[in-house]
Amino acid sequence: MAIPTKKQATNKNSIPPKITYTQLSEISYNKRKAGDSSLVKAAPEQMPLSRNNFIMMIVAAVLIVLGFLLMLGGGSTPEQFNADIFSTTRSVVAPTITFIGFVFMGIAIIKKPKTADGKKE
Repeated sequence: MAIPTKKQATNKNSIPPKITYTQLSEISYNKRKAGDSSLVKAAPEQMPLSRNNFIMMIVAAVLIVLGFLLMLGGGSTPEQFNADIFSTTRSVVAPTITFIGFVFMGIAIIKKPKTADGKKE
């Protein structure tokens, strides 16, 4: 299916032809090659985040949730004191895991994906 050019007359009532993603990527590649500076849809290689970035973000989210879950627990009541609120797990380990998760999330978002040839952009 040919794509109509600017010079070809188009009917206002006609439905524009459907373009597949492969055709669109070929068109954008040819335009970039020809030096055309018009806007084109970005190819998957040009996406700002790669699959590895999303995997790292999922791991970071799991660490954050794990840290908050470790901080959970019962508190003290006026009738009974619960010394578990001062445990090392709830006051040191859980906040540390949560903080590491937040730092790792920032790294996952900022990290540049590698290009097809294995080099960072």
